[in-house]
Amino acid sequence: MAGRFDLVLFDIGGVIGDIDRDGLVSAAMNAGLDPLGTVAFVRSAYDDGADEDHPLHRAERGEIVLAEFLRLAEEMAPGAGFLFDPDSPGYLLRFLTPSVVWAEIAVATRDRGIRIGALSNTMDFVSGADIARQNPALHSLTRGLFGDDILESHVLRARKPERAAFTAATSYFDVEPARVLFIDDEIENCKGAERVGMTALHNHGTTGPALARELLTL
Repeated sequence: MAGRFDLVLFDIGGVIGDIDRDGLVSAAMNAGLDPLGTVAFVRSAYDDGADEDHPLHRAERGEIVLAEFLRLAEEMAPGAGFLFDPDSPGYLLRFLTPSVVWAEIAVATRDRGIRIGALSNTMDFVSGADIARQNPALHSLTRGLFGDDILESHVLRARKPERAAFTAATSYFDVEPARVLFIDDEIENCKGAERVGMTALHNHGTTGPALARELLTL
């Protein structure tokens, strides 16, 4: 069954990197902020039918820089900058921890002779260079797994679930969509991958790794 895939594309935040949501909430509350508004701001960018001009979308497509993003984010959700300002103690990147389970799956996949890569919605201020500075453990893991085969939305000028992000990935890896397994924690991104012909696995709850092993016969 694994022979049906030539490439497995992993998301980073939410798959290769686990998000410490409890830690984020605690950090926000310790700073005297209501975390619910910030969470709602982030979720509003990923819900079905989200406004394409949402500040997160624009930043992930590389259309705006940090200062402009923070201004727009604070207008929508006061305190949102707490998560996204690299100088903030609540900076999101510090709350991503390497996922041992998904790292093992990625290595086992590579050992089976299947190519692996990453396709991530990132901003130029939450990019590989920033991960190296803010979260060296995650940076070491991602570079060790994928090398330079990490595609970032702000460089592609297209973000998941946009078709252009997925077609950029298939072009970069020179692979047919039908030969790709895409793994992400956002259901809309999975739907976007399926629309271009990829097989998508939604990493939700505790079932994701088991489903990946089954699909890849690991």
